[in-house]
Order: sequence, then C-alpha cells, then structure tokens
Amino acid sequence: MLRPKKKLTRKEIKQDKFVEFMVNSRSYVEKNDKIILYGLGGLIVIAVIAVLFFINFRNKSAAADTLLGKAQTEYQNLNYIKAEAFLKQLSEEYPGTESGREGQFLLANIYFQQKKYPEAKELFKAFVDHYSKSGILKASGYAGLAACAEISKEYEDAAEFYEKACDLNKENSEAANYLYLSGLNFKQAGKMEKAKTAFARLVEEFPKSQQINNAKFHLTQING
Repeated sequence: MLRPKKKLTRKEIKQDKFVEFMVNSRSYVEKNDKIILYGLGGLIVIAVIAVLFFINFRNKSAAADTLLGKAQTEYQNLNYIKAEAFLKQLSEEYPGTESGREGQFLLANIYFQQKKYPEAKELFKAFVDHYSKSGILKASGYAGLAACAEISKEYEDAAEFYEKACDLNKENSEAANYLYLSGLNFKQAGKMEKAKTAFARLVEEFPKSQQINNAKFHLTQING
C-alpha cells in the first residue's frame, strides 16, 4: 500500500528549488593546463541568487530585510551605485544582523565586479568570519575569497579557500568544482603533493563529477 506523500512546507519548497538551481549551475572547464578565471561570473551569480532565497528564512528586522531587498533588486538590474548605497545604509543601521551580513556578501560581489579586489576581499573575509546561517552561502563567500586570491596570484591561499568552500558544501554539486579548483591552484603554486591530494579526493568523493576525467589527468601528470 502506497503512503501518501508528505506535503512540503513553503520553506522546504524554496530549499528544493534552490538545490535544483545549484545542481543545474555551471561547471568548470580547464583548457591548456592553465587555471581559467571566469571573473567569478557564474560562481558569484550563483552565490548572489542564494541570498535571494535565504532572505525568506529570517525573523529579523523588517526594515533591514527591506533594505537588503532593495539592494538585491538594484543589483539584478545592474544599478550597482544604487545597490551600494542601500547596502552601506544597511551596514550602518543594522550591523550584526543576518541581513547586514548578507548585505556584506552582496557588496563584496559588487566590489569584485568593479575590480575593487582589496575591498571585495576584505568584505568576503568579514562575511565568512561572522556568518553562520547557511553552509551553501558561506561556501560561496570562501569561493569569493579564493577568486580574489587568484587575481592576486596568491594561488596557495586560493586553493585553501576553495578547499574550505568544498568542505562546507559537500552535499552540493558545486563541491566537486571547488575541490577541482583547489587542486588547480595548488598545482599552480607548485604544491604538487597538496594538488595530488585534492585531485585524489575528487576522484574518491565525487566519482560522478564532470571534473573526474580532468582530475585523473592531473593525477597522472603529477605522478609522472
């Protein structure tokens, strides 16, 4: 006898939609054995959209939520100056709230897209140091830090940040991509043993990843 399906709550439906979006998100591609920087475009967009979902799971100040919502709308419309103004107001008036923390994350994205990498790095760092609600969103924060490190050619730091992003987000499809980028950055930094460990982890932990063949190629190359 079949049991009737449990009716999902609104929160569970939103979470399912978010997971579905992430599963269908972009994958990473390697060409000519070099690290490809996509300007963190797809990765940052994924993370920003995460904010749009998680705003519904709070019980904080309605005013703070409103400011964050306005900033998100302006961001989506590419009105970065207006979005930045709302986010700075949010930071000044509601520091320490979840809306404020998520606003930090969104502002870091804006700075990154404006190529203000030191400012973006500072905000990503503040975000990952203090935000604790969502592992998915915090992982995206570490990915943002990693991208800033890549821009500065701090490849070992970038690798470690991507590794943290993976560890925070193991159940999501992006985890394998983070681990792959970790391996590439370790390799770029000349840390071959660490690169080998990252690629071996990917092969073992994510055997269905789209990066599995690339990881095996790098393992073969490292092993000589």
